[in-house]
Amino acid sequence: SSGTLYLNGYHGVATHDMIFADGDLNIEVESDSSFTTSTTATGNLYGIRADGGKLNISGSGKLTVTANGSGNVYGISAKKGVTISAPLAVTVGKNNVTENGSVHGIYAQSGAISLSGNDMTVTATGGAENAYGVYNEAQTSSSAAGNGNIDISGKLTVSLSGGSNYNRGISSQGGDITLNGTTVK
Repeated sequence: SSGTLYLNGYHGVATHDMIFADGDLNIEVESDSSFTTSTTATGNLYGIRADGGKLNISGSGKLTVTANGSGNVYGISAKKGVTISAPLAVTVGKNNVTENGSVHGIYAQSGAISLSGNDMTVTATGGAENAYGVYNEAQTSSSAAGNGNIDISGKLTVSLSGGSNYNRGISSQGGDITLNGTTVK
C-alpha cells in the first residue's frame, strides 16, 4: 500500500481513474512526464492520490497533471500531507461552468503542504463552487506535525478562474502559511 513510482517520460491518459496509493506514495520524476484524467460522470475525480498517507513528489523532470470532471476535482491529493520539490504544472477544471463541486489543484486533508520547486504552476477553473489553487483542509495546527501548515519556497504561479466569490489561491483552514524567499504570482 506504500511505495515509490518512477516516471521517466511517462504520458498517461485515463477516463475516471487516477495514480493511486492506499498509503504513502513517493513519486520520482526522472524526466518530463504527464498524467491526464477526465470524466463526465458526477463524482469525485483525482489525478494523483495518496489516500491513506503522505505524498512526496521529487526529481528533476517536470510533472504535468490535468484533471477535468463533473464533481469535486483534485489534481494532487493526500490524506496526511504533500511535499513537492519537482517542477510541476497542475491544471484542474470542470466540464461545465454550471456544475457543482469544488476544484483543488493541490490538496491535503491533514498534515502539512511543502512546495519547494522553482517551476510550479497551478491552474484551477471552477464551476458553480469554489476553485482552490493550494488548499490544506486540516482544522487544527500542531507544531510537532505541522498539521494544517503550508510552506512555500521557490516559484509558484496560481491562476484561478470561474468558480464562486470564495475562490482561494493559497488557503489553510487551521495552520500557518509561510512564504520563505519565494515568488508567488
